[in-house]
Amino acid sequence: MLSVRFRSDAEGEIQGIGLDCDTGLDNDLFFQFAGTQQWGHSGGEYEIGSGYKTFEIDVGSIHQGTFDRIVLGMGSDAPGEVGNAYFADIALTGLGKSDDTLVIL
Repeated sequence: MLSVRFRSDAEGEIQGIGLDCDTGLDNDLFFQFAGTQQWGHSGGEYEIGSGYKTFEIDVGSIHQGTFDRIVLGMGSDAPGEVGNAYFADIALTGLGKSDDTLVIL
Protein backbone atom coordinates (compact mmCIF):
# COMPACT_ATOMS: atom_id res chain seq x y z
CA MET A 1 0.00 0.00 0.00
CA LEU A 2 1.30 3.44 -0.95
CA SER A 3 0.10 6.36 1.14
CA VAL A 4 0.80 10.00 0.29
CA ARG A 5 -0.56 13.46 1.07
CA PHE A 6 -0.80 15.71 -1.98
CA ARG A 7 -1.80 19.30 -2.69
CA SER A 8 -1.67 21.71 -5.61
CA ASP A 9 -2.79 25.29 -6.08
CA ALA A 10 -2.29 25.33 -9.87
CA GLU A 11 -3.11 22.49 -12.24
CA GLY A 12 -0.44 21.08 -14.51
CA GLU A 13 -0.76 18.52 -17.26
CA ILE A 14 0.07 15.45 -15.18
CA GLN A 15 0.34 15.42 -11.37
CA GLY A 16 0.86 12.29 -9.31
CA ILE A 17 3.25 9.69 -7.94
CA GLY A 18 4.86 6.64 -9.47
CA LEU A 19 7.15 3.68 -8.88
CA ASP A 20 9.81 2.56 -11.34
CA CYS A 21 12.93 0.47 -11.92
CA ASP A 22 14.89 2.60 -14.40
CA THR A 23 15.22 6.13 -15.79
CA GLY A 24 12.44 5.67 -18.38
CA LEU A 25 9.24 6.46 -16.48
CA ASP A 26 6.56 3.90 -17.25
CA ASN A 27 2.88 4.74 -16.99
CA ASP A 28 2.07 1.22 -15.74
CA LEU A 29 3.11 2.25 -12.21
CA PHE A 30 2.19 5.94 -12.23
CA PHE A 31 -0.84 7.11 -10.26
CA GLN A 32 -2.34 10.43 -11.29
CA PHE A 33 -4.22 12.73 -8.90
CA ALA A 34 -4.80 15.77 -11.12
CA GLY A 35 -3.94 17.22 -14.49
CA THR A 36 -5.36 18.23 -17.83
CA GLN A 37 -3.99 15.08 -19.55
CA GLN A 38 -4.62 11.47 -18.55
CA TRP A 39 -1.56 9.28 -18.01
CA GLY A 40 -1.09 6.11 -16.00
CA HIS A 41 -3.64 4.92 -13.47
CA SER A 42 -6.04 7.04 -11.48
CA GLY A 43 -4.70 7.39 -7.96
CA GLY A 44 -7.83 9.25 -6.92
CA GLU A 45 -9.26 12.64 -7.71
CA TYR A 46 -7.86 15.88 -6.34
CA GLU A 47 -9.63 19.26 -6.52
CA ILE A 48 -7.06 21.99 -7.25
CA GLY A 49 -6.66 24.41 -4.36
CA SER A 50 -8.36 22.26 -1.74
CA GLY A 51 -5.32 21.79 0.54
CA TYR A 52 -3.67 18.50 1.38
CA LYS A 53 -5.56 15.31 0.65
CA THR A 54 -4.39 11.82 1.64
CA PHE A 55 -4.36 9.14 -1.03
CA GLU A 56 -3.97 5.41 -0.35
CA ILE A 57 -3.15 3.29 -3.38
CA ASP A 58 -3.23 -0.51 -3.40
CA VAL A 59 -0.10 -0.92 -5.53
CA GLY A 60 -0.08 -4.68 -4.87
CA SER A 61 -3.30 -5.12 -6.85
CA ILE A 62 -1.45 -3.83 -9.95
CA HIS A 63 2.19 -4.82 -9.39
CA GLN A 64 3.82 -7.66 -7.44
CA GLY A 65 7.38 -7.12 -8.67
CA THR A 66 10.22 -4.95 -7.50
CA PHE A 67 10.98 -1.27 -7.95
CA ASP A 68 13.79 0.98 -6.77
CA ARG A 69 12.51 4.48 -7.46
CA ILE A 70 9.65 6.66 -6.31
CA VAL A 71 8.76 9.36 -8.82
CA LEU A 72 7.00 12.57 -7.77
CA GLY A 73 5.32 13.84 -10.91
CA MET A 74 4.41 17.36 -11.95
CA GLY A 75 4.35 17.89 -15.70
CA SER A 76 3.59 21.36 -16.98
CA ASP A 77 5.25 21.95 -20.33
CA ALA A 78 2.57 24.13 -21.94
CA PRO A 79 3.86 27.65 -22.73
CA GLY A 80 2.76 30.20 -20.14
CA GLU A 81 1.27 27.58 -17.84
CA VAL A 82 2.77 26.91 -14.43
CA GLY A 83 1.44 24.13 -12.22
CA ASN A 84 2.68 23.01 -8.85
CA ALA A 85 2.60 19.89 -6.71
CA TYR A 86 3.45 19.24 -3.07
CA PHE A 87 3.92 15.78 -1.57
CA ALA A 88 4.16 14.85 2.13
CA ASP A 89 4.06 11.81 4.41
CA ILE A 90 4.91 9.25 1.73
CA ALA A 91 4.85 5.70 3.12
CA LEU A 92 4.91 2.17 1.71
CA THR A 93 3.51 -0.67 3.79
CA GLY A 94 3.44 -4.42 3.25
CA LEU A 95 6.94 -4.77 1.84
CA GLY A 96 7.13 -8.52 2.34
CA LYS A 97 6.19 -8.71 6.01
CA SER A 98 3.01 -7.54 7.67
CA ASP A 99 4.88 -5.04 9.86
CA ASP A 100 7.17 -3.57 7.16
CA THR A 101 6.70 0.15 6.60
CA LEU A 102 9.00 2.48 4.70
CA VAL A 103 8.39 6.18 5.40
CA ILE A 104 9.93 8.38 2.72
CA LEU A 105 8.98 11.94 3.49
